[in-house]
Amino acid sequence: MKILLITREYPFGVSPKFGGGGSHVFYLALSLSMIGEKVFILTYNGAKKEGSPLENFNNINVFQ
Repeated sequence: MKILLITREYPFGVSPKFGGGGSHVFYLALSLSMIGEKVFILTYNGAKKEGSPLENFNNINVFQ
């Protein structure tokens, strides 16, 4: 299954946020990827996967 998460609360990038929506997106993407699902996160300009705890998960993709 492929899952698309659309959010401005993704916690890594130009304006990092963690808590509320940001932590929900982070843990949801992490949990889904750990059970083998392919996750796409569409978020604000400047967000990135590199340097985040999600960096080592190949089935999580972050797009701006």
